[in-house]
Amino acid sequence: LRLDKDHNTCIVCNKIFKTVISLSRHTGTHFYRHVCDTCGRRFETPHGLNAHAEHCVIQAKYFCRLCKTSFPSAEEKAEHVRTTEYCKPYKCKTCKIGFTRHEARQKHFEDVHGHDKIIRECVECKQTFDTRMKLFQHFKAAHTDDYKCEHCGRRFGTGQHLKKHLNKHLGLKPYTCQICNKSFNSASTHKSHLIVHDDSKKTPCPVCNKLFVARTKMVGHVKKHHPEFEHTYIHT
Repeated sequence: LRLDKDHNTCIVCNKIFKTVISLSRHTGTHFYRHVCDTCGRRFETPHGLNAHAEHCVIQAKYFCRLCKTSFPSAEEKAEHVRTTEYCKPYKCKTCKIGFTRHEARQKHFEDVHGHDKIIRECVECKQTFDTRMKLFQHFKAAHTDDYKCEHCGRRFGTGQHLKKHLNKHLGLKPYTCQICNKSFNSASTHKSHLIVHDDSKKTPCPVCNKLFVARTKMVGHVKKHHPEFEHTYIHT
């Protein structure tokens, strides 16, 4: 295996990395197929893996959730995410740039390729929408009298939405959490609450892996406790 000292280029797939360390980690994915389930380290032979596994203890708490590679520091993990295309699964369909989150890809598309969108205008109020479905949902909810609340006059596009709204007026909370017995007036808020009891559906901090019930909570946590990584994980 040869390393291009000028560009740190992988000779197998021609990917370019900023440092020799990140290149070295990457090249292992091509040649070392035996992976430690505990720490993610790769080995060339089963014997090497078995010898390592006998005394393996995770020392690095920073690991990439996409490729399962672990890192001794948050800085190395951040660099890995910035430079490894495999760990940016959300690709822009227009220019093929990769992003770590769907929201970042969507923001990129709106900022960079927004002029490509077809604008659709509501004939009643002139409000504009970028998809036909959004226009349809708006028109049905705002400009039809099919489902009208007798308490406040608000109109809804479906009977289900009206029913959900009436629960608030009547103080009804028909949806009960079977774990903590807390009650909710709609199925959607009940479903959102269930995340509190299910770690698998929580949003992890990409730096320290602390779990949060909502991504907004995680973003606030990163801005407060890991501000040096805000650009890497929140805006990319």
